[in-house]
Amino acid sequence: MRLLYLKVIPTLRTYIDYDINRFNNPDVLVQFLDQYEDLKIKSNIMQTTLKVNEPKTKMVDALMEIKNCYDLSNVHEMLKFRGTRNTQLLKILRSYNILDKENMPRTEYIDKRYFRVVEAKASHETKMITVKRVYVYQSGINFIEKLMRQYEGERYAKTK
Repeated sequence: MRLLYLKVIPTLRTYIDYDINRFNNPDVLVQFLDQYEDLKIKSNIMQTTLKVNEPKTKMVDALMEIKNCYDLSNVHEMLKFRGTRNTQLLKILRSYNILDKENMPRTEYIDKRYFRVVEAKASHETKMITVKRVYVYQSGINFIEKLMRQYEGERYAKTK
């Protein structure tokens, strides 16, 4: 029972909405514990997959020279400005002329080592497919946070 209160309930509380009074029903409790076991299994599978893929991930990072870089599509989650969606961030960066209309950084910001663009080519059947990904260095994240503070200040000033 101690395990239930110390480990199981806090873990599930983060993933599942529940009412403690429902646990008076043994069927609900069994279902709850089954869900907990399912989450443990999924977690173990994910951890194993990460371990198996770790060498591949390191190799790709080395080939693409993107170590210590973050995908631009994930940067909005790393910023100190909570609640900013990726589309909002891209719109702001475009408005400051940091990104072009295809969301590629301008050369001057690449030269400052804020961003890195990696182009990958692959052939599929008879077609050559080219994909460009934008990565952001830590210096770029710091730059974006500074820009966001400026943007918030300008927005605040307009409301006064």
